[in-house]
Amino acid sequence: MTPREIILYGLVALVPVVFYRGTTEVFEFPKTELLATGALFLFGASLACAIEEMRGMGRRRLGARVAELLRHDPLGASILLFLLSATLSAFASIRPDASVFGAHESEAGLKTAFATAIVYFTSRSLASDPRHFPRLVQAAAMGLGAAVSYAGLQLAGLDPFPWTRSATLGGLRRIPGTLGHANHLGATIAMTLPVLAWLAAESGNPRTRVLWIALALVSLPVLAATLSRGAWVACGAGVLAYGLLAWRATRAGASGEERAGRRGRRAAIVAAVLVLLAFLLPLATPLRPELLHRFRQITDLSAPSTQSRIHLWRAGIRMAMERPVLGVGTDAYLTAFPRYRAPDYWQIEWNGTSAKAHNELIQIAATQGALGFIAALLVILFAARTVLDLARRGDDTTRRRAAAVGGALAAFAIQDLASFTVASTGVLAAALVGWASGAKARLTATGVRPRRAATAIGMGAAAILWIVFVLLPWLADTTAARALKAPEGSPERVSGLAAAATLTPWDARYASDLGRSLLTQGFSETDTERKRAVFDRTFAALERATWLSPRDGELHALLARALAARHSADPSGSSADLARREFERALALEPENPNVLELVAQGYLDLGLTQEAHGAALRCANLFPGYALPMADLGVVALLEGRPQAAADTLTLALRRNWHGQEAAEMAAKENYVAALREMRLREALKK
Repeated sequence: MTPREIILYGLVALVPVVFYRGTTEVFEFPKTELLATGALFLFGASLACAIEEMRGMGRRRLGARVAELLRHDPLGASILLFLLSATLSAFASIRPDASVFGAHESEAGLKTAFATAIVYFTSRSLASDPRHFPRLVQAAAMGLGAAVSYAGLQLAGLDPFPWTRSATLGGLRRIPGTLGHANHLGATIAMTLPVLAWLAAESGNPRTRVLWIALALVSLPVLAATLSRGAWVACGAGVLAYGLLAWRATRAGASGEERAGRRGRRAAIVAAVLVLLAFLLPLATPLRPELLHRFRQITDLSAPSTQSRIHLWRAGIRMAMERPVLGVGTDAYLTAFPRYRAPDYWQIEWNGTSAKAHNELIQIAATQGALGFIAALLVILFAARTVLDLARRGDDTTRRRAAAVGGALAAFAIQDLASFTVASTGVLAAALVGWASGAKARLTATGVRPRRAATAIGMGAAAILWIVFVLLPWLADTTAARALKAPEGSPERVSGLAAAATLTPWDARYASDLGRSLLTQGFSETDTERKRAVFDRTFAALERATWLSPRDGELHALLARALAARHSADPSGSSADLARREFERALALEPENPNVLELVAQGYLDLGLTQEAHGAALRCANLFPGYALPMADLGVVALLEGRPQAAADTLTLALRRNWHGQEAAEMAAKENYVAALREMRLREALKK
């Protein structure tokens, strides 16, 4: 195999498997870093070949060659249009750093989009080799085998790693395997089952056939154990699409009806066994109650997870309507979402944010606008047409392969209706559809071997891009991950986050985290001079964060909070008016965010503006009546205004409400309650 083939098959096999506990996001970030690394190597090799081809080629000839390639590959042209849309949306983004490098826990910026497109074009260029498709699907099967094996360890309670963040249902932890979330594991299984069926049907070695069948048999109960409704539906759609296409391909290529009948009966028996193992075996385990509950929730619109998705869809649609041309920015849904997050959503997922709309088409419309939405529809249309043409008009072998690709892509598309594309599913879909496009075009290998100079230019360009897009983000993230393990406000945490912010000065996340940690440090300082110095650093960090992410209301509220705290420590050295302007900007951006309202209320208390603090806290209490903190703020306002009885009554109400884990604030409310009682007793004593 050539280096290009090794890299491509390695990506398909390893992206679903890799994770690293030394990064702030353990799963998707390492996967996209690996994908970008492999894609940049492929890009460098392709660039070297292109440079060699262009030697001596005039502009007119070169333009004609590009036009010819696009004319014979409408799917590739649609992908290029989608990349153009993503690039334009990134330039117009409300959060450019996230649009280019990918938002935290999403990683779907330009870097990932271009890397996935490179996988498509590489797979397309290799389609002329008859060994390409078997190697490709074998790589996918190996990746699935590793993911399912690890999921099996988790099911058996033998996971060697403790996990603090994972999806749960009724107190039961849903198994994520090596994918980071049960939904992604289920989607990967659903996509890979059709190609496993092809491998089993086409294998000439009985032992190998048994291996692929065994992997499918093990994968199906794991799929059920993910409790992923979308993955179940996607699996059904993928198996059905594969079955229909394979039946048509077998019927068209069979030498007689008897042969077709035998194959059809075998396929029916295998399918029945797989279904039984997938859905009957888990019913005999402790998963039975949750499994039945999830079955009922498939069509239950009142289920909390369904209601959460409805809120996310509405928010995405509103983003698309307000910015219809280019959207809020590639992968900027996370930044825009707080502005569109309704108070009802807080009741479903308190303080929850989402980087995805949980519907790929809504996500694209929200982040890339009409241009991206149209490009995505064209990609879907031409991908479907390519696979169907191969299934109808190809030779016998190609038709059967197209059936497997059609099943995998059907599962991919269906699961994206209630979920989203991740690196693992995206790289497999791109590689499979790339093969289909190349097989339809009947490409022939060019055999171009670049000279040393062309290779040096191609690989040099790839190396420079790798440093900027992979190495520096990796070093920054691992540095931040170590820092975040230290206590909030500790010197170790502050110095680590400052180093991360220095490594990637374009990333608002590290500046924001640094500002938050410095703010905590400043509140804990007792020395006035050191307190002022810490708040000055806090202001600098948060000012940079708001410059990089100007539409983030909570960042503006934190900046104003730092200014208010600085004013409280040294009234002569800071501007209360600037703090008030930042508070007003924060409220204008996110008027229904309890975090913003609380920061505003507490900041106004620092500034001595009790009436303004009362207004912000009262608004928060009205929007979120079960939340304890705004009631505690109202109690503090009453205490400062010399109304101890009202303060005690209000703080009593606060202590009966939900603090959402804010233990320090709860302790402060108890102390204020005691102070209110003490003030009441003192007044009674003075009266006597």
